[in-house]
Amino acid sequence: MPYAPPRPCTSPGCPALVTGRVSRCEEHYTPRYRGGAGRPSASKQGYDAKWRKFRKAQLARTENAICCWIDRNGQRCWQPATVLDHIVPVKEAPHLRLDPENVRGLCAACHNRRHGREWS
Repeated sequence: MPYAPPRPCTSPGCPALVTGRVSRCEEHYTPRYRGGAGRPSASKQGYDAKWRKFRKAQLARTENAICCWIDRNGQRCWQPATVLDHIVPVKEAPHLRLDPENVRGLCAACHNRRHGREWS
């Protein structure tokens, strides 16, 4: 059975050639390309069963809640809140993880915008 010819590494500017099913050379093949290996699970990051129960209760408590996000121009988002967002991140203050005063409801688009993520 013939082998496929080597291909260039997909990392920008890398001249190395790769073979097989990988798309990056050993130098650029990092854990984030290995299915999330090396990244802590959601529960280890503080989003365990207690958090899920707390989130569900907070979103249900304010039924038909509207997104709390106000952009730089002072415009408010009027979408329903579907994500519970920590005002002070869990990494900075783990003791405030389940504090109702440290969370707010946001729509998914505003939550991604707040954290600098772009989703289409």
